[in-house]
Amino acid sequence: ADAKATITGMTLRTRRAELLRGMLESVALRLKKVFTLLCAMSDDNDVEVYASGEALFKSPLWQQILADTLDVPIYLDVGGQRAAPVGAAVMALRAAGAEAQVKAVQEKCVYPRPAGVAAMRVAFERQEALYNRLHR
Repeated sequence: ADAKATITGMTLRTRRAELLRGMLESVALRLKKVFTLLCAMSDDNDVEVYASGEALFKSPLWQQILADTLDVPIYLDVGGQRAAPVGAAVMALRAAGAEAQVKAVQEKCVYPRPAGVAAMRVAFERQEALYNRLHR
């Protein structure tokens, strides 16, 4: 759509690290929106998230932000770039009525932390309200 970026809550004392974290959280919150829509299309309540990508592997902070925001464990496919195509294939097979499971060997799993989950739930509601005010 025509969504544009906005930074709210910034002061003259805001540090670069806080801006970076805010950007990572913002992206994670938009991913949560997509994740929520995908989960709503599935009859399966046992959701698993497999992720790959160099930026994710290099940043434990990014990994934790994603796990806290989605409120599910994030299984990292370290060294691979298969998470997206394998996930798409599993969703297609399940939509066609076939049993499909991921039997990947994950080298690392990042679990959501209760305090982080609670904070990201509040942030999600705040971001949704801001998005709706700006774009509807």
